[in-house]
Amino acid sequence: MGSLMIRGTSSTKHQSHTQPVSRQSHSNSMPHRSSSTALVSKEDKDIIRKLFIQKQSLKLLPKKSLTLSELRQVLEAWNEPGTFADVTEAKERIVGCFKQRLDSLNLSFLYLSTLPDVFDGMQHVHYLSIDNNYFSEIPWFLTKLTSLKRLNISSSVLSEVPDFIKEFKQLEFFNVESNQLKKVSEELGRLPKLRMLMLTHNRIMKLPENRHRIKNLELEDQIPLARFGDFSPEFEVR
Repeated sequence: MGSLMIRGTSSTKHQSHTQPVSRQSHSNSMPHRSSSTALVSKEDKDIIRKLFIQKQSLKLLPKKSLTLSELRQVLEAWNEPGTFADVTEAKERIVGCFKQRLDSLNLSFLYLSTLPDVFDGMQHVHYLSIDNNYFSEIPWFLTKLTSLKRLNISSSVLSEVPDFIKEFKQLEFFNVESNQLKKVSEELGRLPKLRMLMLTHNRIMKLPENRHRIKNLELEDQIPLARFGDFSPEFEVR
């Protein structure tokens, strides 16, 4: 292809050296390449644009270990406009926990529906309370709290306990009472240290059968009433 194009260009040069012909020659010598490039270019542009957006987004994400200044920057961008969420109080509690390296963080009763992704550098947190809020799902980045032992997310609007719950390897106590749970992941039964699971006042109809590791399981008052006869013996409340 390269040699043919050179011969074509050479031939054109022998015919005329005027500017208009030169432009015409350049246009005629690469019709196939131009068309093909335009086709690929359109697809590639979309891919490049998406990659660029992803790259820019990654720049905004917290690093593995945040400084206090970086933490404040992330918190500054976090807001819940149009709600009754007490974001200001939540930010103060998060900063206080970070600065003092506290082992507990209490964000209860703040009417929150989201959380900021600031937990990479907070492995010192063992106890997290985010109950009595408006979470429709468990924020996945909470799994960055690798030392978490107790998680209370009761009295919210959760519809499921997702599979990434398996990442809470140190979790001993999990309270998801008074939500709207219909589905609970089997991964809960595989958590090696989970000893207390509170599921009362939900909408669970049936649960998986691998709960033998959980010493204390509370299931009462499901709405509508669950068919407890469908549960395996491991589900019996002890």
